[in-house]
Amino acid sequence: MNKRLFPTLILAAATLQTYAQNGLTGIDINNGPNGSYPVYLTPFANKIFCYANKSNGWEPFAGDAINIPAQLTDINPGLPDAIKPTGFIKPACAVNGTVYFSANNGSAGQELYKYDGTNAPSLVLDLEAGSGGSFPDNMVTLNNQLYFRATTSANGYELWTYSPTTMTPQMLTDINPGADSSITGNLTVFNNNIYYTAQTTAKGNELHMYNAGLAMDTVIADIYPGAGSSDPKNLIVINNKLYFSANDGNHGRELYVYDGTNAPQRLTDLNTSFLNTFQSRDLPLIAAMNGKIYFAGTADNNNYHIYCYDPATGNTTIAAKTNNLGSSEPTWLTAYDGKIYFNGADSVAHFDLWRYDGSGLPERVADLCTNGSNPGYLTVLGNDLYFSANGCNTIGQELFAYNAAASITKIVNGMDIQLYPNPAIDKVNLRISGGNNDMLRLTVMSPDGRILYNEAQSPLDGKAAFTISVGSWPVGLYLYQIGDFGGKTYATGRFVKQ
Repeated sequence: MNKRLFPTLILAAATLQTYAQNGLTGIDINNGPNGSYPVYLTPFANKIFCYANKSNGWEPFAGDAINIPAQLTDINPGLPDAIKPTGFIKPACAVNGTVYFSANNGSAGQELYKYDGTNAPSLVLDLEAGSGGSFPDNMVTLNNQLYFRATTSANGYELWTYSPTTMTPQMLTDINPGADSSITGNLTVFNNNIYYTAQTTAKGNELHMYNAGLAMDTVIADIYPGAGSSDPKNLIVINNKLYFSANDGNHGRELYVYDGTNAPQRLTDLNTSFLNTFQSRDLPLIAAMNGKIYFAGTADNNNYHIYCYDPATGNTTIAAKTNNLGSSEPTWLTAYDGKIYFNGADSVAHFDLWRYDGSGLPERVADLCTNGSNPGYLTVLGNDLYFSANGCNTIGQELFAYNAAASITKIVNGMDIQLYPNPAIDKVNLRISGGNNDMLRLTVMSPDGRILYNEAQSPLDGKAAFTISVGSWPVGLYLYQIGDFGGKTYATGRFVKQ
């Protein structure tokens, strides 16, 4: 097990666990069955930042599937939380390899901190003097600037920016003058501007844009005319268009698109009349695959499944059900490895990680707990999908990493090639079947091309088995190649030594 610690970090005795599902690694931050409950996963500098509760409340952690996440510091000493595990949407964001995050040290209130991967986390801004806190949230980055929502007693919740270069904050809006709040959330970068939902007395809660060049707030559309609120949620940019859910007062919460020029257009009305197609949730409910828009919706006001909107035809069809007897309840829709991954319920209401490739039936990716693992915070980092899930009695609610490439059984020219476990500790097994009896050669190399293992076998009845001892190898990524002695390559791949 690797225990490389970032400087100034608190020692974290954590472990990695492999599962029957190839490519899946359980990262047990809080050793044993009591989970650390990681939340708000955020990629930065090839690492994962999250808040987790090891023994002294929810505090900031950072690491990955090889360098076990370690607690950065105890910002709020003792048992109090540095952040409450609910009530925020996006309280962390990376800018140029530094992660900025919301935390409470017990005296300054909930304020903005930063961690650069080397030095100890430090307080960046104390916008609301005293213990009240400004509660920075909904963080995004644009042109190496941090944008976020924060509140002060003088101005309420407004849009702010922070420049890492000049180390200065600036309040950008005061739409409702004085202490009345304006910005309700959902910050998203689109067309080099900041989009968000904001509340005014005249137009309610609607879609707004802040133009950084003109330093100006603009109402994009009054989707629910008058003082009513369309309350846009689930904002996501797909193919240079902004998709979101909203309620115009006549059709319920539906799927909308905005192209940056024309007025937002309503795309669906699955649950006819004023009934909602979308649930009113701030979780990711929209994702894209192969030029089509997939979303969690309902046509009967009861059973939610994954639907597909095709921009080429304008048609919306049901795409995937994980529960044929009731509601699939899909959430955390995330595009990864050319597929849609999501949290979904089966017919006995067990929630697990599923994927859908655009045809056929959805596939359960991980069955981690008898009663369901309920994955959340799906986050892509490099070639891996990270998420928080319940590993049941083994490790509890912990961080998991899934590598789609490592999970695939390769079939090349009729040969079935399997490699396991991955990650590995002592040994790696590679099994080949379905080929002929020609001599095969297996070569394993370090990332810099050094050959560490080279073995030849003559298959018997088309089957060959290699076992590679890696216990003494350094922790890291290794590449393998299977071929013949005539220069033909049958397969290449990778595995991780932990």
